[in-house]
Amino acid sequence: MKTLIPLFVFLIVFLSECKSQVTQDYPFKTYLDSANNLYTAGFTTNKGQKDIFVQKFDSSGIHLWSREFFSFEGNDRGLDLKVDRHGYTYVTGYVSNLTFSNDIILLILNPDGTILYSSIYEHFGDDKGMGIDITAAPNGYADEIFITGYVSSDLTDKDIIIKKYSGSGDSLWQKVYNKFSGDDVATDILLDNSYAYVVGYTYQGPVRGNEIMFQTYSKDDGALNETLIDYKPGSNEMPTEMVIPGKASNTIQKSRVSITSISENFTQINISRYHTLYLNPSSSNEMNIRWSKDFINGLFSRNNTATSIAADSAGDIYVTGYVPGYDNINQNNGLDFATIKYKWDRGQYGWNSIARFFNYDENSTTGTDDKASSIKVNNAGDIFVAGSSDASPSGFSIVKYVQHNGDPNMDYFKGFTPGFMTQEQSGQKLNKWATIELSSDGTPLLVVMGWDENSAYWAAQKFDSNGNVSYTIDDTKDIKNISSENSNKATIENYPNPFNPSTTITYNIPFSVTEENSVQIKIFNPLGQEISKLVDERKPAGNYSVKFDGSELSSGMYFYILSVNGYKVQTKRMMLLK
Repeated sequence: MKTLIPLFVFLIVFLSECKSQVTQDYPFKTYLDSANNLYTAGFTTNKGQKDIFVQKFDSSGIHLWSREFFSFEGNDRGLDLKVDRHGYTYVTGYVSNLTFSNDIILLILNPDGTILYSSIYEHFGDDKGMGIDITAAPNGYADEIFITGYVSSDLTDKDIIIKKYSGSGDSLWQKVYNKFSGDDVATDILLDNSYAYVVGYTYQGPVRGNEIMFQTYSKDDGALNETLIDYKPGSNEMPTEMVIPGKASNTIQKSRVSITSISENFTQINISRYHTLYLNPSSSNEMNIRWSKDFINGLFSRNNTATSIAADSAGDIYVTGYVPGYDNINQNNGLDFATIKYKWDRGQYGWNSIARFFNYDENSTTGTDDKASSIKVNNAGDIFVAGSSDASPSGFSIVKYVQHNGDPNMDYFKGFTPGFMTQEQSGQKLNKWATIELSSDGTPLLVVMGWDENSAYWAAQKFDSNGNVSYTIDDTKDIKNISSENSNKATIENYPNPFNPSTTITYNIPFSVTEENSVQIKIFNPLGQEISKLVDERKPAGNYSVKFDGSELSSGMYFYILSVNGYKVQTKRMMLLK
């Protein structure tokens, strides 16, 4: 039996040769609402521990709020989010539990970023919420929330889970799929009027390896309508993105769905390719694979890696990723963006030139890597592709194509080197990823990310219709004002502990960045909900104490956190016994 490596180290092993990332690996997911507010969900690192971190920025790039959520016992992370028309934010991911495995979480945040509701699905194995989607009532509020991902057990390895909640977070039903003996992992979920579409992968034995698995569920009761497995013996497939190219017009008919994936042949070690599926409901409303297409730049090439998929208003499909340098695939001259259009009905190539390539520095003699990771198509048919570009320099790039006479013509390309790239210049090697969100007027917002196993950074640039920068978000917030050496000397304690009904919290600030430091002490309940901001003021270096009164609280474990100048210094526990 094959046991898949957890996703956070999957890149190192399964795709180490083709140097790719899949969407579930990068540290932030983004969402742009109808008012062009940007939301991000992912993690922030505090003293080596990762906490769920959600942010909101307005349509001008001004920061509105940030929210952390943590489990106190290990690493937590937001993996996907959606936002309703009133600004309520819905996040899934995972939190660490007392056994140091992970539990699926649903977070609902108010429009001001405060936590409205949190629900943790406690299970004995390693479990993660990978994708989330919502349906909206006529008044614009979410009335249904769907989460998918996986749960684990010693008997069945990883199994697909799909859970439905009411708009207020009440659990309505859940389904676990464990038909096969190996790992079955859901990576994304999309909804139409009546159905939930789940995509992921399933291990089908040593001959077939990992195959793409697609399922449809009834939104009402969770009934599994069908399971489709893409049969490709001799290769491993990992879906990277799914899109619905136009939802069904009625509540009975299913929608068309398209999926792109990484496909790596393990019988011919040097070959990898783009792999794209188009699924279509039959006259009896059963989903079938209408067409399946592979793309490879060269006969025996590794590094043909599909990363993102989009659809236009006609339902045609666009796939991007990166391939060996298109101008000479037999030399080590780096990787280039490669974008393809497929006609929806039969999967024919949509452009005369088959693929559109992009290299930020086409004159390089040593070779640089350009790795597309996101594609979007607006209502006018304009195409935006973005990714990392080592020649930009060592940053990111976005290119816009305008389609005329059967081929895309480049309208502009732009480079973006965010502040966090100074980390690479100082020797910290980062993984890099970019994603595009489209504003209501069809112009792009480029969000870029860099991360390693300890830290994560992101930045963004908004472009107008001519490719001019409208605004930039570039806040490299990672221990700006306090060195880790100094922060480790800060202390916080409480006595007595356990206590009833009050305790005294003492803390020491032995360093000053400025004349006074911004100091916060917050109290949290076991669900991660803030119940008190005990201290929030500026203080010089020194020793301090403050009294905490728990007379209005119930017995149990509580947590208090000392933060100085925006950096979490220490987290401690205290027990209230009545």
